[in-house]
Amino acid sequence: MTGRSENMRDDVRSHAAHAERLRARHSTPPPDEPERARRTREKLLEVAAAIEAEAAAAVLGALRGRYDSGKSTLLGNLLGNIRLLPAADEPATAHTTTLVLVPGEVRQAQLADDRVDLHFMDGPQVDRCLADLRDRLVRVVRGNLDDRDTADALAACEPVRQHWDEFDRLCATYLWRSASTPELEAREAALEMVLLRDALWAAGGLLGQRRSLTWAQWRETCAAGETRAASQPYPASRRGHVRALSDPALVRAGAALILEAVCRVEVPPEFWAELELDQGQAVELRDLPGTRARRSRNRDRFVADLAVRDAHAVLDLVQAQHVSADDARSPSPVPAILAITHFDQVRPPQDPLPPTLAELLATPGNERLAGICGLVEREGSIEKAAFVSSVRALAAAGTPDDGQQVWSQRRLRWQGVAAHLRQTDRSVRAQAFTTVIEDYCRDDGIGRLRRLLGRHLQERGLATKLARLAALRAELDELDGRHAEQMAPPVSMTDETYRALQGIIREARRKGSGLARQIRSFTDPLSEQGPLAELRALDDRLVSRVLAWDTHRHLRVNGGPRSVADLEETFHLAVNDIVADVRTTIADQLADTWLPAAASDFAELRTAAQTVPGPVDPDVARRLRDLMALPPALAPDLLRQKVTGWPNPPAWDLRVSSAAPYASDPYPLPWDDPGLKATLLLHELDPTRMWYAAAIRGASAQRVLQVVQEQRITLMAGAAGWVLEILDAWIAELALFERELEAPMGGSDNGFEDEEW
Repeated sequence: MTGRSENMRDDVRSHAAHAERLRARHSTPPPDEPERARRTREKLLEVAAAIEAEAAAAVLGALRGRYDSGKSTLLGNLLGNIRLLPAADEPATAHTTTLVLVPGEVRQAQLADDRVDLHFMDGPQVDRCLADLRDRLVRVVRGNLDDRDTADALAACEPVRQHWDEFDRLCATYLWRSASTPELEAREAALEMVLLRDALWAAGGLLGQRRSLTWAQWRETCAAGETRAASQPYPASRRGHVRALSDPALVRAGAALILEAVCRVEVPPEFWAELELDQGQAVELRDLPGTRARRSRNRDRFVADLAVRDAHAVLDLVQAQHVSADDARSPSPVPAILAITHFDQVRPPQDPLPPTLAELLATPGNERLAGICGLVEREGSIEKAAFVSSVRALAAAGTPDDGQQVWSQRRLRWQGVAAHLRQTDRSVRAQAFTTVIEDYCRDDGIGRLRRLLGRHLQERGLATKLARLAALRAELDELDGRHAEQMAPPVSMTDETYRALQGIIREARRKGSGLARQIRSFTDPLSEQGPLAELRALDDRLVSRVLAWDTHRHLRVNGGPRSVADLEETFHLAVNDIVADVRTTIADQLADTWLPAAASDFAELRTAAQTVPGPVDPDVARRLRDLMALPPALAPDLLRQKVTGWPNPPAWDLRVSSAAPYASDPYPLPWDDPGLKATLLLHELDPTRMWYAAAIRGASAQRVLQVVQEQRITLMAGAAGWVLEILDAWIAELALFERELEAPMGGSDNGFEDEEW
């Protein structure tokens, strides 16, 4: 008992000593805060306290546009003259998120006199958008750095270069000419360190350890990056705004911000104390890419366009609060212009649409903001933004389950496009296209589409052929009825005659099916038959021309010797040549190879039908001869005229300089809409040329080749599709005639058994 008591007393003393050590550790006063950091933080908190009371009155605002449209230029000029403020709903020790940036060029002098103080808060949508990219990069880095020492980090990070474009877009590069505060210097360091790749390699080495870092480990890794940065400074970036950093503290600040904002690695607090930047002033950088599908052609415009140019663009807004630069203690709730981020996803329908820029500028108290947007207004982009926003609101109305509402949405959207084209483009082809859209929207949609398709089929000749077959069927029915009324016995056919007729019908169906299979294999992109081998040579020609066009476009941007008209004409001719070559190949293959052979086969069958032995009913014999004749729509001359004469008015120009409404970026047309396709064919507007016109609007050579491949298949299918429709109807009519011929006779009445039938 005594031994147990002694043990218990020892345990109590041990626990008491441990608790005393813990109290001593936590009661140790923190290191003295640098005077500069303390004063800065107090000033920021004082301003933030005044803002917090007005936080509820904040208004959402957005600077909307595609990649390279000037959003970053305007935003960069604003940021060059602001002070960063801590978020109103976060403690002073929290990190401050500035805003969402979009890559672009900064022209500092244009807004030098418009000094404003902005307060930014980012919502959870930014974290969701960053999660996929961040997780993918972390997996790549950790997969190559697992279980390795820090000394090997720089060499092991080489595979990360594969994803350098993502990092480059994630943290853009700007030249802050007025960086006079620690916050701006830290931001400059973070942005430029992405292009000084050594800091990124250091961050990758720290990621590989899978844990928080000690101050010694952090200094060791950053020192290696600083040494390499000093000995091998990264050359100027493609934007020409990168300069080498000489301050090691800023180098470490850039690496730390990359780690915390992008890779979510904890940085020791001693780092911020040494930089005289406490955590209440730290900047978390979030730079997201814009939509790069089609770049703006005029790169010199300050703000090229504020319209949303992509149906899959998502507006991620950041709440902002304006603070008067003259009196920080008297805040005025004025919304700020913020950046837009683009992602390949659709905004959830429950999210409210943001106010248009025109509505934003009309809000009371926004006079100062309206002055900043003067350049935008002079470009006429405010009206475009309002138009696109209204179209988006119309498209979002209604429920997907109601077919009538879906059509109403489509009609309203098209009417908006037509109204815009009517006001902005006075050219003949633009007005003609607007008339087509308005005519398309004037009806109920479904009935209109049926009439369009009916007229389209009639122009192809299919309606005439089907009407002829229906007349033959009606004539046969009338003949049977007349025979039944007269009670006249039908002509008796012998077994030999019946077998001959059955054989002719089977042979005709076999030959028709074989021709249909050949045509289908010709239009199958995976088939090795037909003229596909010849078309590969056309591919090579197109590749060389498109790549040459891409090179010339680059030379043009950099002041090359080629003029814009020459470049547009080069690509215009290349596209027309490939279309002409494909059409000629299709016409030759169908009209010169398959159809003459088919015509010869059917001529033999018709001769055999005329010489059937034995008694044959005259009406049956006449109908058989009509069916054995090659359909007039398949005649070689008519086919060649159909294929080579596909609607292709020369007025629809593909050159970039033309203001063709069908190729304008802000209003992409739904090419998969069958009603639109039928409308375009009805008005002799070739969708293929319109596809090409949309493709050359800044698309890469690979994208143009992809479109060409798709449209070559479309051309082949369009040239042979109506032939297949006629053949299918003709073969079905043969099968019907065979059944009618067999029904009154019967196999047993003729004295023989037919296993196949």
